[in-house]
Amino acid sequence: MKVAAKIGTLLEITWDDICAFTNHAASDAKPARCVTIGRLIEKRADHIVVATSLFETREDQTPEGDFVAIPLGVIRRIRRI
Repeated sequence: MKVAAKIGTLLEITWDDICAFTNHAASDAKPARCVTIGRLIEKRADHIVVATSLFETREDQTPEGDFVAIPLGVIRRIRRI
């Protein structure tokens, strides 16, 4: 999936998370549909990085916060907020 949004855009990303099932029937195993809301921080060849929280830092510092790396292949939908 190509991500057309600009860095810093607030997004809602719907994606399928990989899940493990131990001591379950194979028919129980399936990915979990997830929704992540945050600011687009980086676009890489195979994934995006979304900040769900950003901490206040000096402007010359690398952003710090809580980040989610989402592989492009599991993204179902991206919506600008």
